[in-house]
Amino acid sequence: MLRLSVLLGAAVLVSAVPTSVRADDCHSAHPNERRYEDYAFALSSWVRKGQGVHVYQTCAENLSVDRWLWVDWFVPGPRGYLQPGEKRPSTRYFTTRETQDLNGCLEYGNHHTPTKELYLGHKKDVPLVTSDPDCKRKVTASSETTIYQEAAQTQACVAFDPISKKCIQTVSEPSDEFREIASRTHLFVPADATQIEETMMRVDIQSSLVQKDKQLYITAVQFTAVPVAQSFSASIGEVTFRTSASEGNTAALLASVVKDGQPLREKNFFEFKSEVSGEMGIENASLGFFDRGGRFVGSVFFPVAVGQRN
Repeated sequence: MLRLSVLLGAAVLVSAVPTSVRADDCHSAHPNERRYEDYAFALSSWVRKGQGVHVYQTCAENLSVDRWLWVDWFVPGPRGYLQPGEKRPSTRYFTTRETQDLNGCLEYGNHHTPTKELYLGHKKDVPLVTSDPDCKRKVTASSETTIYQEAAQTQACVAFDPISKKCIQTVSEPSDEFREIASRTHLFVPADATQIEETMMRVDIQSSLVQKDKQLYITAVQFTAVPVAQSFSASIGEVTFRTSASEGNTAALLASVVKDGQPLREKNFFEFKSEVSGEMGIENASLGFFDRGGRFVGSVFFPVAVGQRN
């Protein structure tokens, strides 16, 4: 059973987010470099145990010294613009270690025909990856819930190897006792995806999940936006944001309190209180951003406590 209550506002409450672990660097010692025409970038992924959970991270690095790079690794992230030389991880949390090698769709630069790249994913990624073998259905903040639910209904295997095309078994390794999750990251978000040099902003994001008592968990997300373009030709409020989640109940609750099309402000904050009876699981919900033309321009994950599914 899951109950959520939410506080949404423009003020940033620093005390709501505990001391955090930085999530804006990449730790893999062996990134895979990719060079396609004028685009050069490196990809990596890894899994570690920490903060009472299993931390799954995927990373993209822009190897260019003079140009922005759009990278959208559909399922695990990162999803957004990278400045020259930047490394950008995407961090997700799970209460079990059920790791699989998955071949995920990735869009880069101005190429709208995605390629596929291997990454260390979780068993929960399988329905999203296998339901779209040709990378025709791009996962956005508004479509993620529907795609996940459709895939879960049609996927016959609990686990699936996209290389051998066979069902496989996974080993579930529980994590240590949960304490709290806290992380910091950032995105570069343009107010107009057709004019990124003139409308680019930096959004710094902090998120946390804290257990307050046996059944009560609090998720807090705060983020600030500042222009980075030298001659900024837009306004911060032209960018909008929305939340989404692949768990149907969580998605509906988030959408009921953080409305689609919420305008971005210089300072933003929302808080979710979750009451979970039984074993706690984690839903990696998404905070997605859209430019003034309604185009998707980036997203990050944040953790929400949910009931553990068998």
